Amino acid sequence: MDELNVKKIDVLVVGAGFAGVYLTYQLRENGLSVQTIEAGEDVGGTWYWNRYPGARCDVPSVEYSYSFSKELEQEWTWSEKYSPQPEILKYIQHVADRFDVKKNILFNTRVVKAEYLEEKKIWSVHTDDGKIFEASYFILATGSLSVPRLPDFKNMNDFKGEFYHTGDWPVTPVDFKGKRVAVIGTGSSGIQSIPVIAQDAEKLTVFIKDSNYTLPAGNQLLTPPFTKAVKENYSRIRKKARETWGGILFNSNPTVESVTEVLTENKKEPDRTLGSFSKEEVHQMMEEKYLGTGLGFVTNFPDIQYDENTDARLREYLNERIRKLVKDPKKAAALIPKSKHYADRRPVIDTNYYQTFNRENVDIVDVNQEPITEFYENGIRTTERDYEYDVIVCATGFDAMTGAINKIDIAGKQGEILKEKWSQGPRTYLGLMSNNFPNMFMIAGAGSPSVFCNMVLAIEQHVEWVSQCIQYMKAANKLTIEPELAEEDKWVQHCIDVAKPLFVSRGDSWYVGANVPGKPRVFMAYIAGMPNYIAKCEEVVKNNYAGFILQ
Repeated sequence: MDELNVKKIDVLVVGAGFAGVYLTYQLRENGLSVQTIEAGEDVGGTWYWNRYPGARCDVPSVEYSYSFSKELEQEWTWSEKYSPQPEILKYIQHVADRFDVKKNILFNTRVVKAEYLEEKKIWSVHTDDGKIFEASYFILATGSLSVPRLPDFKNMNDFKGEFYHTGDWPVTPVDFKGKRVAVIGTGSSGIQSIPVIAQDAEKLTVFIKDSNYTLPAGNQLLTPPFTKAVKENYSRIRKKARETWGGILFNSNPTVESVTEVLTENKKEPDRTLGSFSKEEVHQMMEEKYLGTGLGFVTNFPDIQYDENTDARLREYLNERIRKLVKDPKKAAALIPKSKHYADRRPVIDTNYYQTFNRENVDIVDVNQEPITEFYENGIRTTERDYEYDVIVCATGFDAMTGAINKIDIAGKQGEILKEKWSQGPRTYLGLMSNNFPNMFMIAGAGSPSVFCNMVLAIEQHVEWVSQCIQYMKAANKLTIEPELAEEDKWVQHCIDVAKPLFVSRGDSWYVGANVPGKPRVFMAYIAGMPNYIAKCEEVVKNNYAGFILQ
């Protein structure tokens, strides 16, 4: 290795989404030299790549934002309850500019290899354009949903029209006007994009294998009085959010009164499970209280996640709602999920999704009855017929949680390959580190709450823990930190055990890697909630990083 061409730094960060931007700022403020590597042309992460029509967050905007700067909280004003992708991207770009972090970021560059050099106790990190960095700390801020999963239909390259994946959308807007369009997939991105594409397309066909249940988001413009009330109470809102299971407070409509409500101590639903209500009561409660408020009922009635009677009662209501909203019985039947439980996958909220299938230009192909056999130059071929399209959109999800990390050739002590270590599922302690990979941190990854809570809150908690850890090591003259193998094993098993009683651990979702052929089926996150997780992390620090080896 030519030492003259190696750049030596304190920290190398991979990714410039919400996690990477905050890491770059926080570590630099602590006096460390930081180099961040980003594959995109700008900051944004998930919100840079996912530009598909209708993309928006399902966490209320006023909470899906940074809390580390009081000035930033006061100067930024969100326009909608659930902000669309362009506004979220504009926000994170504003943050990056405001705190001048772009000077530390190398754009249009991918990390392809990282090797731990034991004698020097540093990481050697290689990029796709031949650059080499040596860093004391290597931090993966690569995102949980950042590697699009393409289907593997026969002859996909033969299609001569336009082809897109929702997770890798072009910067230039796609024009669907007057075109015949196919959408494959009805997860979150399909449910968000289908109503928007249908407005412009001459003909839209949705290929469905197993639909998701979805409830109306009830998105709306935010009023100045609500925004003012939030800004006046931001510190209390942030504190209380960290004390809630999912880190989200605003499940009701955004009003001045709702700000008071979320800050009222011990305010909760009556001490009854959803399954204890009659069929009529459940239907009335959903229609009058929960429709259009997002996913509030999920946290108010946790028995949705594990009780068979509750699940049956809820799905009975949801199935009836689909049949009522979708006029064509065959379309309605295809839109009723075939999964066994409502909560065995990520809940989804939408804007006019079911109503879209009443449009004359929208049709459904149920691939359970009519499987796709291959693509051909003019479109999609099924067992029944050939369909001609100008555009095919794949809304087929991501290689979640581990996909981005496993795309990097990472070697730890004794040359251990991380991808091989994780061949039967990711193994971490607290979702922060993995044994035999010293000074390599992960932000909001496998083994942490991440995808089960407000992601920005989870990111801030992780970044602040990592920042504090590095400061502690410097003060204590420690060069390396890594988890004890026994503690890592216990944490992995703990995450599995906590999830075992819940439907989500048994469903065929990306939470367990079921959407990626050949991926080991393992529940990859920590589902016991942010308060329990934060308490565990704080306990570890209080006990001088118990469970970690510091040298």
